[in-house]
Amino acid sequence: MDLSIILPIMAALGVGGWIGSLITNWMTVRRETTARGIAFRKQQLEQFYGPLLAMHKEILARSELRVKLERAVDQMHLSSMVHAGPHRIAEASDANMPIILANIDDQNKTLRDVLMPRYQEMILVFREKMWLVGRVN
Repeated sequence: MDLSIILPIMAALGVGGWIGSLITNWMTVRRETTARGIAFRKQQLEQFYGPLLAMHKEILARSELRVKLERAVDQMHLSSMVHAGPHRIAEASDANMPIILANIDDQNKTLRDVLMPRYQEMILVFREKMWLVGRVN
């Protein structure tokens, strides 16, 4: 065979191999960068945003329930006072006092035993996992 034919063929194969290698490397780097970004976002959701959202939703639900209970007790107390008439207001009010005090005690216990620890837990998650707030490009 003639060297004038073999050398251009080998050069073309070498350049083609080099270009193919560069394209493969670029695609691999792009795939790995995307995979790292997805893994980081998953970690953000699992360890930071998800727990904070769950705790926030729990606090919100308990707070809304507290308001509903307070309104129901107030409505019951008001209804008792209206139906009692002007001369029996004190008796009607006294009859509802145990329910009102029980509601206040329950609210205080819920605040102390559930809500405040949940707020403390939110602060702890926020402090420990703050690095997950960063963005991935």
